[in-house]
Amino acid sequence: MAIARVTRERFFLLNPPFDRKILRDYYCCTFSKAGYLWHPIDLLVQSGILGERGPVAVLDAVAQRASHKSVVRTAIDFSPTLVFCLVGSLSIETDSIILKEIKEKTGAMIVVSGDACLENPEEFLNDREYIDATLFDFTSRDILRLAAGDFEGVDSSAFRKCGKIIARRKRKRKEFSYPIPDHGVFERDSYKMPLVPSEFKTVLASFGCPYSCAFCNSGDSSLGFSFRNHEDLMEEIASLYSRGSRHVFF
Repeated sequence: MAIARVTRERFFLLNPPFDRKILRDYYCCTFSKAGYLWHPIDLLVQSGILGERGPVAVLDAVAQRASHKSVVRTAIDFSPTLVFCLVGSLSIETDSIILKEIKEKTGAMIVVSGDACLENPEEFLNDREYIDATLFDFTSRDILRLAAGDFEGVDSSAFRKCGKIIARRKRKRKEFSYPIPDHGVFERDSYKMPLVPSEFKTVLASFGCPYSCAFCNSGDSSLGFSFRNHEDLMEEIASLYSRGSRHVFF
């Protein structure tokens, strides 16, 4: 009798390397101009969401100054079933190169988040066949639906299905919640903020913005706006406090 082999999902969260200190999170890409660097919030939030499904490895190559070669080697060694990666408009060329190589050498599903894929996701995916999907909301659980092939439940992503590229921006929620992120997998000495005298943690209290300023791509017309459930938020803060954290960047 043949026995079906069950492969547990494994998730690799990546902020890819670049030759300058760059910030790609929250659908905005810019260079750090004074040495500051906060935790990439997309990866932080998804470490909680994905962590409930399977093992999670996080590599912030910008914070750790990891090379292209070492990032690819780490991905191969971890053998992920899915890679969640930040991409930025200022670094899309090098981001694409490393993602293509990781795809070829691991066969993992590649899901990305960032400003580079927000405005025209269909064109973005059409030009990069090695990327399987993009998230329009890193607080959503779409990534779990994508990993499971549950495309009908996807509401804030663009993805490939039967040779076609489908984009959905259906979700309009007033409140969101997610499991406590795995703060411990982010190197504590790699992040710096002005006027913070010691190690700090980054916490998300809301998503998007209620306004739609012409100069910003994070407003209500693109990302929408929603608050985090206050009990969910307080649970994370209490958890951090119990572990000795005293400084929080919201």
